[in-house]
Amino acid sequence: MIPMICEIAGQLCIPAEWILGIMEHEMAMMNVLDVIADRLVILYWRGWHLQNRLHVHHNPEWKRHGMIRNDSSTGYGQIFARTAMEALNFARRNQIYDPQRTFSSDNPEDMWYVWNRLRTDRRFNVLVCGLCLIHAGTRINETRPTQAYTPDEVRKMFSRYNAKTATITEYGKEVYRISMNWKKYLLQNELTHTES
Repeated sequence: MIPMICEIAGQLCIPAEWILGIMEHEMAMMNVLDVIADRLVILYWRGWHLQNRLHVHHNPEWKRHGMIRNDSSTGYGQIFARTAMEALNFARRNQIYDPQRTFSSDNPEDMWYVWNRLRTDRRFNVLVCGLCLIHAGTRINETRPTQAYTPDEVRKMFSRYNAKTATITEYGKEVYRISMNWKKYLLQNELTHTES
């Protein structure tokens, strides 16, 4: 898995330790509620697909009672489909990565496709994690994140990855600490941690 993350980070021109820091933190924080949230999303989409096949009018009550929902953070990077689509569309517009199409959170097929790929496709989840970091960095600094980012810029980028904020949060500080440990590990083991 680490070589794949290093490869994707190199393609995106960002340090691999950034992706590794996010993923380690997100996996460490996972609990039964994350599993339940994913199951509720699967139930939502099973119902949606069944209604579509039966040509039944979609029941708006599904969205109202809060338990069943069409999106949750999922996969190694704990990414919402809506967030992933924003990052994929941003990457396409800015010629960072071309997903071959534009996605819309208003399109149920797009929502299911992206969410299910985040949940089941490790490589896609790692790629989107990197794209979300780049998108987060440009939202707080207006420039594409690079290894030249200051420690505070990286902490803000990590904070933005997790929440709609431009300030440094505890999440940003913790992921930065973890990413620095990954940087040491990658250097000690002579693994490429950024584009060569």
